[in-house]
Amino acid sequence: VLFGAAYLVLLATVPWRQFRVTWLLPIVWFALAYTRVRHAPLFAIAALVSIADMFPATRLAARLVRLKSDLYSPPTGEADAHRPRSIGFLLPAVVVGVAAIFQVAGLSVPVMGRGWARLDPAVWPVELLPELQAHQYDRPGGTHLFNTYPYGGFLIQKTPGYRVFIDDRCELYGDDFLVHFVAVQAALESRLDDIGGEDFLVWQIEYGRFDFALVETGGGFDRYFDRMPDAWEIVRRTGTATFYRKK
Repeated sequence: VLFGAAYLVLLATVPWRQFRVTWLLPIVWFALAYTRVRHAPLFAIAALVSIADMFPATRLAARLVRLKSDLYSPPTGEADAHRPRSIGFLLPAVVVGVAAIFQVAGLSVPVMGRGWARLDPAVWPVELLPELQAHQYDRPGGTHLFNTYPYGGFLIQKTPGYRVFIDDRCELYGDDFLVHFVAVQAALESRLDDIGGEDFLVWQIEYGRFDFALVETGGGFDRYFDRMPDAWEIVRRTGTATFYRKK
């Protein structure tokens, strides 16, 4: 909020004749940051770039120049003319070149190499990937899969043949649906099977009858499916997640 206020104050001191529309873009991300915190870094980046661009046009910069303050020195044409412009690109070019060599050679070097970063199997269902990939194209139009919230993005990236039930693109699902989903999961974890089970059956009819399900092992949905062996069978269970098939 303080950074947003500083940006808005500086923006307000720009004379309208020098105004640029692009300096208004951070306002959009500032407003969106109040609806989803994921937009806050985008606002910070956009505002920093805008402040750097518009600061010479602000009244604060003009005042610092009049006072001959050491806090700000405007760029001069003569200084810019003698500045070696190629040096600024040298270091980034070297870094990109080294990273390209590491990638082509397949070297497992942190940050710039290949294969050094891996998903944690204690968090993500990476052990189930062979089974998940084997069934993702069972239906030509997309295999329906029920999944819990954390696994949506993982499935979209690793197994695009599934039609996931939910993922972390919160704006697409809306607050009402997300609150409902959390309530159903909480009911199942509290062993209120009548409440959670009825809601799941409604979802199953409304969203195309799921062929498979991927849930956290030991969670409410896992217990729910495990108590219905006539309807659901386990394809494979790991310590992290369980993959079910609809009978």
